Amino acid sequence: GAELIVFNTILFLEEKKMFAKKAGSLFIFWLLLHGLGRLPMEILRDDDRGFIILGLSISTLISLILIFSSGLYFFKNRASLKR
Repeated sequence: GAELIVFNTILFLEEKKMFAKKAGSLFIFWLLLHGLGRLPMEILRDDDRGFIILGLSISTLISLILIFSSGLYFFKNRASLKR
């Protein structure tokens, strides 16, 4: 369900050329949305998660890294991304 919403959002933004000013920005926005959509699923999963670091599964850590790094990208490039 969440990836369908992300997919439609990306298609809409691409059609409107919202991220046309900076190459790769739409992909990085997808990473942000994917991480945000994946994080709740990882938190709610109740199966064996395997290796745990700091009380979090590897998948949860990857989602947090995606959210943090893409958020940092947009924060650092906010001036060049404005229309």
